[in-house]
Formats: sequence, structure tokens, C-alpha cells
Amino acid sequence: PLGWSAAAPLVAGAALGPALAVTAAAGPLVGLGVAGLVPWDVALVSAVAALLGTVVAVFSTSVVSPAGE
Repeated sequence: PLGWSAAAPLVAGAALGPALAVTAAAGPLVGLGVAGLVPWDVALVSAVAALLGTVVAVFSTSVVSPAGE
């Protein structure tokens, strides 16, 4: 059934723990700032760093392993 297809991602996300799940994307970092669990400056700087890290990773992957013709 379709409902069971969501079980694996939910279990994997729960197994990561909050620290690794938050560092995986910028959205949860902003959510922590909205919830008041971390100061806004820390949340926004961390979110920008996560986004820049993603951009650098994407471009460095294309440099390291260029697409073959």
C-alpha cells in the first residue's frame, strides 16, 4: 500500500537524530529559529552556510567527474 512507502524515510529520519537531520538542510535550521530554540543569527548563518555548502558540492562534483560525451 501507498502508506507503507513512507515508513522507510520516516524511520531513516528518526534514526539520524536531530543534530544530523538539522545539518542536512536549511529548512529545519530556520524552523529552529522560528521555534525559538536557537537564536536567529545562529539559525540564519547556519542556513546560509548549508546552502552555500550545497552549491559548492554540486559544482565540485561536476569538476571532479565531468560528464562524458
